[in-house]
Order: sequence, then C-alpha cells, then structure tokens
Amino acid sequence: MRLQQLRYFLAVIDEGGFTRAAQHLGRTQQAVSKALGLLEQELGVRLLDRESGSPGPTLFGRELASFGG
Repeated sequence: MRLQQLRYFLAVIDEGGFTRAAQHLGRTQQAVSKALGLLEQELGVRLLDRESGSPGPTLFGRELASFGG
C-alpha cells in the first residue's frame, strides 16, 4: 500500500465520489479509480461500495479510513 493510494481513498470518501476527489487532488478520475482498484487488489478486499449512487466505504473501508483520517 502506498500513501498516495490511501490519500485517494480518503478523498473519494470525503468528496463523495471519484470525479470530485480527482478534481480535489488534481488528477483524472481514471487515475484515482485505477489507484484504488490496485489498492483493493493488493489488500484482497473491497474498500468502496460502488453499487449505490455515490461510493461509500465498506466495513473494511470504514476501518481503514479510521486509521487514515
């Protein structure tokens, strides 16, 4: 896990979505999405529930966010 990936993850939660997080971070939405996908793959768990309108943290994601935020 890289610190940048954690920052992206927290930004998605704080900003309420990938597009706003990307704008806040000065990155593209695709870059943020790819970084989080790689982080989830590394950890072997889903961090964000992407099924709803705006992505929210899963149970594991909430636990990780409590350490990072």
